[in-house]
Amino acid sequence: MQKYSWDPKSHYRNEAIAQNYDEERFNSFLGKWGDRKEKRALVKLLGKVNDIENVLDAPCGTGRITEVLLRRGYHVMGCDISEEMMRQAKTKLSKYPNLEFKQADIFKLPFLDQSFDLVTCVRLFGHFQAEERVVILKELSRVSNNWIIVQYFQLSSLVKLKRVVKRMLGLYEGVHHPLTKQQLISEIAQAGLVEKARSWARKYYSEEVFILLKR
Repeated sequence: MQKYSWDPKSHYRNEAIAQNYDEERFNSFLGKWGDRKEKRALVKLLGKVNDIENVLDAPCGTGRITEVLLRRGYHVMGCDISEEMMRQAKTKLSKYPNLEFKQADIFKLPFLDQSFDLVTCVRLFGHFQAEERVVILKELSRVSNNWIIVQYFQLSSLVKLKRVVKRMLGLYEGVHHPLTKQQLISEIAQAGLVEKARSWARKYYSEEVFILLKR
């Protein structure tokens, strides 16, 4: 299976990268704007689910999405393959009592079947190709007893044009593995899941879409 030049499993295990992650991505004007848009899209879907007590945030990274879940009163398990990233999250979220962390590989989560009412997976799928995404989806489904929220990166005509222009200008064009609407539908079906709702971070302009799935 062809992969791009860096491995996300090892990249975020670098202490310096973990320490600078939030500042580099979310402290600028555009970073803060994007952060608000993503969180708003997530919260919109959270408003469509009921009877949620315990949530798995996988991967939790430095705790950006984890904190959104904690503020809603959920008990949250944050897991990540990177202890370095979780160390940042532990420091940032130390005031929350209803929080646990566990190092874990997203492809083989160390939890029993149907352990969580809801599983969230944000800013991950752009790093992996279709076959890997389906494996991850099935694993998220296994540990959820009902709901899953996944962020995908779906191409539109405008997004395709934007990526071409950025590539010509030598700029970062976006995630390495976006997908079409048809591919998204196919992957969800392969994982045996049903889409119940979707919410865009920045519709038309950005490929970031949050999908609420049900087992």
